[in-house]
Amino acid sequence: MPPARVHDRITLVSAGLLTPLVLALPAENRLLSWSIFTAAHLLSGLLCPCDLAARATEYHRWGILRWLWLPYTHLVYHRSWLSHGLVIGPLLRLLYFGLIVEALALAGTHLLGFGLEGLARWHAFWGNLVRDHPRYVLDFLAGFTTGGAVHTIPDWLTTGVKRLV
Repeated sequence: MPPARVHDRITLVSAGLLTPLVLALPAENRLLSWSIFTAAHLLSGLLCPCDLAARATEYHRWGILRWLWLPYTHLVYHRSWLSHGLVIGPLLRLLYFGLIVEALALAGTHLLGFGLEGLARWHAFWGNLVRDHPRYVLDFLAGFTTGGAVHTIPDWLTTGVKRLV
C-alpha cells in the first residue's frame, strides 16, 4: 500500500484533473458545483479515506476528535469490501459520520435544553437542502465518492502488482 503522503498527492492532483470534467457538466452555477465537488473530494480523500479503519495517519488527522471514528475502526475491517469498496466505502463512511453528528446533535439539544424543537429545525434544514438543491447534493456525493476511489484504486493496484511479483 502506498504511504499516506502518496495518497495525499494523488488526492490533490486528481482534484485538479477532475476540474475540467466537473466544469463541463451542465449546472445552474458551475463554479458552485465545482467548489462543492472539489471540497467533498478533498474531504473524503484527506480526512475520510478507507484507511480510517486501520487507525492510520488519516485517523490521527482528526486530532482530539479522532475518538468519533473509534467505533468505526471496530465495526469495519480494514481492506474489507466495506472499507475499500469504490462506492460503498465512501458512502458508508459518510453515513457513519452523519449518524455520529445526529447523535451529537440529539445529545446537544437535550443538554442545552432546546428540546426536540432544535432537532426538528436541524432535520428541516437538511431536508430543505436536499429538496431545494438536489444538484449540489449530488455534486457532494460524487466528489466524496471520487475522493475515496482515488485512495482505493492505488491500494488495489499495489496489491495486484505484489501478487504478480
